[in-house]
Amino acid sequence: MRNRIGQGLAGAEVSVEVEEMGPPTGLPVTIEIAGPESAMLAMLGDQVVEILENSPVGPKLDGLESDLAEGRPELVVNVDRELAALFGLNTNQVGFEVR
Repeated sequence: MRNRIGQGLAGAEVSVEVEEMGPPTGLPVTIEIAGPESAMLAMLGDQVVEILENSPVGPKLDGLESDLAEGRPELVVNVDRELAALFGLNTNQVGFEVR
């Protein structure tokens, strides 16, 4: 299974992990799709859900859904502190303006 998942997907990084011992911490199977373009992620997520729904095991899958809408896009901003200080700004002020 590990060898079949992600075949033909350029740049795909696939990992299959065994559930750790202890109390459950989430759903038994999670598929995570990550990338910089939210529109592409939404399209890929919808495709994955559709493929799984139409698979032979589709009727046995419970809670099959994309949680993309629940998340918020993330932006990482690296502040050049010295340059910001030249303009009388600190990282908190820059962060506030970005929000």
